[in-house]
Amino acid sequence: MKDEVCAIWAFDPQEDAAPPSRSAIESMKEYRVFPVAVLPSRSCVQYEKINSYLKSFEAENFEEPTILPVVGSRQAQIAKTLEFAVDRQASLIALTSPGKAGLEHFFLGTFAERLLEASNIPILFLTAEELNPVARHRAVFATDFSLNSKVAFQKFIEFAKHSVREIILFHANQIPTQMMGTSEVSGTPMVVPDPAYEEERIWDESEAQLWREELERPGIRLHSIVRGTYGSFSDSIRDICKRERIAIVGTTHEQGALEKQPGLVWILNTDKKK
Repeated sequence: MKDEVCAIWAFDPQEDAAPPSRSAIESMKEYRVFPVAVLPSRSCVQYEKINSYLKSFEAENFEEPTILPVVGSRQAQIAKTLEFAVDRQASLIALTSPGKAGLEHFFLGTFAERLLEASNIPILFLTAEELNPVARHRAVFATDFSLNSKVAFQKFIEFAKHSVREIILFHANQIPTQMMGTSEVSGTPMVVPDPAYEEERIWDESEAQLWREELERPGIRLHSIVRGTYGSFSDSIRDICKRERIAIVGTTHEQGALEKQPGLVWILNTDKKK
C-alpha cells in the first residue's frame, strides 16, 4: 500500500509485563504491526512460550510474530531491536508496560529506558488497562515550546490523527518563590511568585497561540493550557489527565520521567541524532 505506515511491537521476555488491553492494541489499528521478541537464546520451550503469547494478540493489521536470537549483552538486544525497526521502516515502536509499577521502572536502566535513549523512533508505551471510551479520543502533549518539542509534536499529531479528536498543548511552569516572612494571622510562612514569572507566563501563552495557529489539523481540535505549578512534571501530567479526562499522553524524553502511567504514553527522544 502506498500510504502504509509500519510499527513494531517489541516484546521483552525479561520484563514482568502485563498484557496490553484490547483498546491499547486498537490504538495501532492504522499501522501494519510487526510483533518481535529479541532473545538471548532460542530454546524450543522459550520460543513456543513467546510465540504463543504474541499470537494471542492477533489482529488484521498484525503480521506473524518474529523471534530473533541475539548473542551478547543487553545493548546487543537493543541494537537488534532497532535494526529490525529500521528494516521494516517503522515509524513507531510499541512496548508493553510492567503490570505492577507503571512507567517509573522504565526510567531506571531497563530495556525500555535503554531503547528510548538509543532510538530516534517514537516509543509508545501500551497499557494493560482499558481506555475510557471518551478519554481515548482526547490527548495531551506536554511541551516546553522548544524547537525539538515542536518537531516531536508534529510527529505526535501523525500518530494521533486517526483516533484523537482533541489535543491539549500543555505547559507547566515551575513557579519560583521567595519567602516573605510570616502571616500575622496564621503565623505561617508566606510565599509569592517571583516577579519574572508573570513575564514568562505571557510569553508561554503567546507561543501556545502561535503553535495552535501553525499546527492546527483538520478534524482535530487544538487548544492549550499554560499553568503554573509548585509540583513535579509527573504530578502535573497526572492532574491534567484526570481533570480533562485524557487517556493519551505525548511528550519528549527531555521533559522528565513519569512516575505512573496515565494511559497510552508516546515519547520521542529528540536528543538522539539520526
